[in-house]
Amino acid sequence: MASELTVQTIKGPTSGGNANKILVPSGHTLDASAATLVPSAGQIIQYQQKHFDIASFTSTSGSMANVTDAYVDITPKFSNSLIRFQTQVHGKNADNLGYARFDVYDTNTSSRFNVNSYAESAYYENTGWVTSVIHCLNAANTTNTMRLQLRCMVGGTGTVTLAWSGGDSRHVEAWEIAQ
Repeated sequence: MASELTVQTIKGPTSGGNANKILVPSGHTLDASAATLVPSAGQIIQYQQKHFDIASFTSTSGSMANVTDAYVDITPKFSNSLIRFQTQVHGKNADNLGYARFDVYDTNTSSRFNVNSYAESAYYENTGWVTSVIHCLNAANTTNTMRLQLRCMVGGTGTVTLAWSGGDSRHVEAWEIAQ
């Protein structure tokens, strides 16, 4: 026989070994699947990642170009959440007067995701191979699926090359964080 109990507040005891705890006995579960749970500010709501392999990405373009397979999909649960994007690339510019500029683009809304003009710049006055961590944080402003794509362009002159050995994988990550 099932029954329903309606209450406004449930509190655990204020003293003793289980002070301020509400216990669910072993073998029982609390099913909150139909409930709307409100996360606390700073709580990570979800984490998404995608692995990608890139033998070589090369660009001489002064306009943003999609870095091959360097994207992650995330569907925010709350429109007022923050979304944190992060990835890393290994690259160089063959000209000591050139560098790479990166941004993150939501291909589903056709808009730049990172707040400033660029999420990162790298390789300036360095023709050797360098690993760059690219990350940005922005408001979700939607509960629709976002495809956050890393893009790259040449700043100055030269050729930007992003590559690593064929057996190496990188990943793109996205966190949804409660505000």
